[in-house]
Amino acid sequence: MNQETTVLDSMLQNIDQLNEEEAKAFLKLIYTRINIYEKGNGNYLAEKLIKDISNVFTRIPEVTQIRVGKK
Repeated sequence: MNQETTVLDSMLQNIDQLNEEEAKAFLKLIYTRINIYEKGNGNYLAEKLIKDISNVFTRIPEVTQIRVGKK
């Protein structure tokens, strides 16, 4: 198994650990970014959209770890 597969598997496990409220919050963040890209004035470029969505995903492990740590 290569490192990319390991990173992907880890992210998928973290996504599975999201509760409904957290998942909805992340979906809203992603949708907002897509909406800005589609309906904005053209200043929000595809590269920025991808970077912003990627940043949303990098926050998922942090959110699940915080919640699990509080239990």
